Amino acid sequence: MYKQFLPYMMHFCDSENNSDSSGMVHNYEAPTKQNVQCNYKSVWEVLNDHVDFRDGANPPRSVASTVPTFKVVKRQDKRTVLVLDISGSMGSFGRIDRLEQAVVNYINNDVQDGEYLGMVVFSSTAAVKSPLVEMNDTQRASMLPLVPGSGDIGGLTSIGAGLLQGIELLEQNGQNPNGGILLVCTDGEENTAPYIANVTSQIQERLITVDTIAIESEASINLENLSSTTGGMSFFYSERSNALKEAFSTSAQRDQEISSLPTTLHSSSQTIGRQSSHNVVFHIDSTIGGKTKIVVDYIDYNVNNTAIQLTLELPDGSFITDNSPAYTLDSMFRIVTIQIPGLAQVGEYKLVINNPSSNVRDVTVTVQSRSREAGEYPIMAVSEWGVQNVSPPKAAILNAAVTQGFTPVIGAVVVATIERPAGGPLTYTLRDNGAGADVTKEDGIYSMYFTGFNGTGRYSAKVEVKSNGESTVVSPSKVTGFGSPIDPNVDSGDEDDTVPEDVSTGSFQRISAGGSLTCDGTECIYAAYRDFYPPARIDDLSILRKNSDKGQVTFQFTAPGDDLDQGNATSYEFRVHQDFKTMLREFNKTDLVDHEMVIEGDLLAPKPAGQTEEFTIEIKVKTDSTVYVFSLVANDDFGNTSPQSNIVTVSLDPKSDIRIPVVAIVIVVLVAIVIIAVSCLIACVKCKTKSKVAAVNVVP
Repeated sequence: MYKQFLPYMMHFCDSENNSDSSGMVHNYEAPTKQNVQCNYKSVWEVLNDHVDFRDGANPPRSVASTVPTFKVVKRQDKRTVLVLDISGSMGSFGRIDRLEQAVVNYINNDVQDGEYLGMVVFSSTAAVKSPLVEMNDTQRASMLPLVPGSGDIGGLTSIGAGLLQGIELLEQNGQNPNGGILLVCTDGEENTAPYIANVTSQIQERLITVDTIAIESEASINLENLSSTTGGMSFFYSERSNALKEAFSTSAQRDQEISSLPTTLHSSSQTIGRQSSHNVVFHIDSTIGGKTKIVVDYIDYNVNNTAIQLTLELPDGSFITDNSPAYTLDSMFRIVTIQIPGLAQVGEYKLVINNPSSNVRDVTVTVQSRSREAGEYPIMAVSEWGVQNVSPPKAAILNAAVTQGFTPVIGAVVVATIERPAGGPLTYTLRDNGAGADVTKEDGIYSMYFTGFNGTGRYSAKVEVKSNGESTVVSPSKVTGFGSPIDPNVDSGDEDDTVPEDVSTGSFQRISAGGSLTCDGTECIYAAYRDFYPPARIDDLSILRKNSDKGQVTFQFTAPGDDLDQGNATSYEFRVHQDFKTMLREFNKTDLVDHEMVIEGDLLAPKPAGQTEEFTIEIKVKTDSTVYVFSLVANDDFGNTSPQSNIVTVSLDPKSDIRIPVVAIVIVVLVAIVIIAVSCLIACVKCKTKSKVAAVNVVP
């Protein structure tokens, strides 16, 4: 459970009380990742705590035959039905206009040739806009006029009716709906039957996946439950971002070949003043450049208004303008597209968006590109919440995988923007440092705890990834999510088995929609006023160096935060003892490290979360033992205390320090003298030999 590269395992360890053999008793003192991550539990204790075995579930049983059976399955063509809300509330705040543009972008840019797409709309009842058709350029052109707009809205909201109609489309012509996808987008609370609860069992029985997009907080809270129970994704659009198009694009990438997927470089929403302009800068890196598109849409309530104008400056100084063949204006849907021909140049691009109108314009910008070479993996970023529903004091974890294929990208700058039901968005840094929410250091998975709840409702994540100079690299010696695939401490003996070197990524940027989660219960409201969260557990405490003569030990660990891995803790509490088991079971009964024992560092001044702490402590415990164990906790300003850290052991016996004995020094000196003497003797012999030769060759 702590070395994934082991070729096989014959037995699992267990606790002292349950182990059948003394050789199978778990060694909780071993400095393994399993002990650190699993709180020093044995393998069987961890397994028995899983939901598959908890409370006596699935007890051991006799098996008549161990011969495996195989079920051969064939991948089906991807089939998706859009289930779109056209109820009366969709007419508010330009929602139907944004939905129309997002669906048009989805049909034009996200759905791949050969996939099947259908469209259903619903309000009080549901209707089919388009049956399932195999997508190509002709079908795209035929489907675009069917996308609902402002002239289609009205009525109440029956999400269940839309779902039932979507099921019928997946079953059309006797087709098996198994594996089909319903992509639901709605802004309303259910107010007429059938409801989601009425049709959920039918969806589950047919093994249909449902992805949901909630527009604003009024949308039914049952949407996330539906996605969760069917293995789908859930998204939240607060009308203050480009999250609607991001959600459609992310859903479209399900079950697609990674090397063929479009990757999003930039996604934003902004308001441009009358007769003003806005600049967007982005980079094309060496892993992408195929089919690069810049899509800018705008809301315009005056049909006679002038369209926005784009100017794109390329890295070589050339320009693409509205007179270029690569420039397309769709005045019906108010979308401007620039398709860079061929392979896009590597480098920095500058997009200027000009609003010539006398009215303020709300615009969204999306930049996407694909792999530079067919079949080659581009750098990708994929993010998701660890759970879809949470209530304090539990925290939510957001993870982002930054990879090139299955190889991790290390040293990137990863920042998440979290939109909340009330108030402005919050920004968080995700880290790949093996501390806090992150499990494994430098495996390409960047993580953070989210604790900024301020009310019941939806919380949506958008993750931005950028390179950090030469320190951002692709690490081919590691595997995403696992770290090293081989034991780094064992030499294989093969001279050709060299570890591949890390490769700099150069400048790059990526955007990933992390989806949404819901916070439910009164604690979600109180979280803005109460401190539910202690500092995160410190699980990377290690010994940096020691001086046995002085009884000093220098420790290193990653600073936790005030709330888990965010902010600053208030203080540290170090403890020392001579017995490992006592430290593990009775932490508060061990000896406290006071300030006089701290030679370097300040227990009352923790560094910001994520930074490296170093403390040098001088041992003053009166004992004949030279072996000591250490552990610590962190406290915040509300008196919350972190779980106990991992435990480290150190021997302060002077004999254990690395040093050269006097006898060894004497031997080295004697050997050196002998070598010098022999060298001098050989030189003298050579000198005499040369003299004799010279004498023979002298002419009288």
